Amino acid sequence: MAHVTVDWNPLGKVFYRKVELYSMEWQDAVDLSRFIVSAAPFGGPIALIRDDKHFARVQGSAINKPIIHIFSSAGRELATVKWDGGPIVQMGWSVTEDLLCVADDGTVMVYDIHGAIKKTLSMGQDAKESKVIDCKTYNFAGRTGIAILTSNYHFYVANNVEEVRSRRYYDPPGLDAPPSSWVIMPHDRGSSLLVAIDNLLYLTEKGQCNRLVSCSIQ
Repeated sequence: MAHVTVDWNPLGKVFYRKVELYSMEWQDAVDLSRFIVSAAPFGGPIALIRDDKHFARVQGSAINKPIIHIFSSAGRELATVKWDGGPIVQMGWSVTEDLLCVADDGTVMVYDIHGAIKKTLSMGQDAKESKVIDCKTYNFAGRTGIAILTSNYHFYVANNVEEVRSRRYYDPPGLDAPPSSWVIMPHDRGSSLLVAIDNLLYLTEKGQCNRLVSCSIQ
């Protein structure tokens, strides 16, 4: 007879165990390694779109438009959306469980969980012309925001997709290549960006950019 604690695992000074509540309805029909996945928080819906790196591209042949699949948290398909825009840089979920799909031209398509289009937004002319190379979405204090990085290394932020107004943030000095990493730091009046460039760390906002710290790696 197995010991009653055999499936418990240590986590610091406490122990935990994992219990399977149910199996996903998609079972073996979905190979997650072939998809870009965006899961809403708190057990919300899950959006999948194929990762084209896993699909062979034949020179000169037509490439089918990708399909966005929306599933419940239990793996039951709720809707499919035929994507007609440019390459998707980021998918995310709003505080109202709307799906945000950000294309490389700065277009933001907003869908409900049944795949119906609710509205289309734009992150501005610069994003359209120079293209978006990175994007992050965030939820904070009942609102959803979007931050993008363009190929000419400018940051633009829309702090509320309900009243979208994309603003350019102050450029960190020396940003002539993608940063080592960057994150959004939301606050009551908007948001700031924390940007790492090699061993330098900057806090940038609409009107200013401050260097916070530098470090050396031994």
